[in-house]
Amino acid sequence: MMKVHARIGLAGIGILLLTGGGFVLGQIFTVRSQPAQRMVVVQKGGGYFPVICKLQNGEILSVLRGGGPHRFSWGKARLDSVRSTDGGKTWTQPAVAVDFPETEELNPALGQLSDGTVILGFWSYKGTMDFDSYESFKALRGKVVFVESTMYTQRSKDGGRTWEQPVRFKAPSRLGCVFGKILEVDKVALASFYSFEPETKNESVYLLRSKDGGKSWDDASLIAKGFNETALAVLPGKRLAAAMRSAGGSISITFSDDLGRTWSAPQGVTGQNEHPGDLLLLPDGRLILAYGNRNPPFGVRAMISSDGGKTWDKENTIILAWDAPNRDCGYPASVLLDDGSVLTIYYQVNDLETHPESAQARAVIWKPPASK
Repeated sequence: MMKVHARIGLAGIGILLLTGGGFVLGQIFTVRSQPAQRMVVVQKGGGYFPVICKLQNGEILSVLRGGGPHRFSWGKARLDSVRSTDGGKTWTQPAVAVDFPETEELNPALGQLSDGTVILGFWSYKGTMDFDSYESFKALRGKVVFVESTMYTQRSKDGGRTWEQPVRFKAPSRLGCVFGKILEVDKVALASFYSFEPETKNESVYLLRSKDGGKSWDDASLIAKGFNETALAVLPGKRLAAAMRSAGGSISITFSDDLGRTWSAPQGVTGQNEHPGDLLLLPDGRLILAYGNRNPPFGVRAMISSDGGKTWDKENTIILAWDAPNRDCGYPASVLLDDGSVLTIYYQVNDLETHPESAQARAVIWKPPASK
């Protein structure tokens, strides 16, 4: 029987007598004594697809999608930024980071380079507008023609308070998206990019490199085919790990020992409807994979690897959030706090009939279990 550690400060058998948020009444989880988590609402009325970065000055910066719903915002999408100066306990009001008129989607990637420059990567696409709602889009699925997809980065020298003008760059595919954390190895910025070809429905994941501080990304290597949203991590010895979402809705891990030129065969980690993922390396060398859980109880979970991602402690999966009322949730991103705790940000939609008004970003502050 798989043990799922719900961080509710209990020991033994936990009986969750909740009627909402996707729980089965009286569903039983095996838990053990853990420090209680702290849940904070970061943004209301939006907060989709949050990315996060702990800045060199100790502040935590997050960029999130606002303005429109999960899909097809009809020109209302924008990117907001929020920050915390107290380890994620409180957050500023959203400030607009990117606002492109008539853009249908904006999804961010975020990181800070060793020289202090903050890089925000995002994509913008426009599609045929011969439908007026998500329901009519579903009826036309497969017939939509995407007429424009453009990749941009913009940089900040003051921790994301002000931004330079966005710079357009050429991507490996005409339709695709940057994703997750932007990292740096040997003064080279690294970002993941996934492509989608509407005609063939083929998906691929690439590693993008920038040697000019995020202005251009003209050096790309294929990570794998058949995957999309991908999180990156730099492991000891400059080894790279990539947690890739499959077309079928699970996460697989692959590794590179030559700075992303070649990659190992993907190894499956999570089950179906457990995606996308985020990777965080702990000071003791353990690796955390946080991921959205789109199976009841909906929310966010995490698992830990003690051998650099080769194997995972699936028998001790950690429930970080379990009260989302539907599948429109997840997309976690984590940073390490000064006291050894982890802050994981994610989003959920509380009412599918009133989004994005009912959407919100939340942060969970939690303590990883001690290493064995």
